[in-house]
Amino acid sequence: TLESHIDCEGIQKQGCAAISQIMRLGECRDELVEHGAINATLAAMKCHSLYSGVQEEGCRVISSVLASNGAHRLEALNHADCLARLVDVMKYHSSRSSVQEQALTCVAQFIAYCEPNKVAFARAGGVHSLIHVMKEKAKHETIQKLGCEILLSLARSKNTVDYLNACNAS
Repeated sequence: TLESHIDCEGIQKQGCAAISQIMRLGECRDELVEHGAINATLAAMKCHSLYSGVQEEGCRVISSVLASNGAHRLEALNHADCLARLVDVMKYHSSRSSVQEQALTCVAQFIAYCEPNKVAFARAGGVHSLIHVMKEKAKHETIQKLGCEILLSLARSKNTVDYLNACNAS
């Protein structure tokens, strides 16, 4: 009942943690998706954008969905909203290593094989946020590795490079 307690960040964090755990175990994944667990997670992340606990657990839910290999589950992720939430996490929680690791893991999964998601990430300000996080966490090996993986994936995308060049020209 995340929706009925949207204003309570503690309940939102615990709810997202429970959804994430169930998704990782593989049981009831489809039922969670059908009953709006993904949308509830994204709503919790949006409502509590400055609360790192909700963001970290929300990223775990997204990561579990992305790793689940269920096309209908992936379709349940509103790609634009999901990318916006991930960019917000990168912007507002750059000093929190554990949160950044979760967010960057999601971004890497989200854009790995999907050209439109790469461009959408760039359009949402993701590249600037990523560079900021990498500067902030210059000595954090995992964050640097994930950041480089994301940048390499973006650089291999002609559409993303064209978009970024157009931004720089204007």
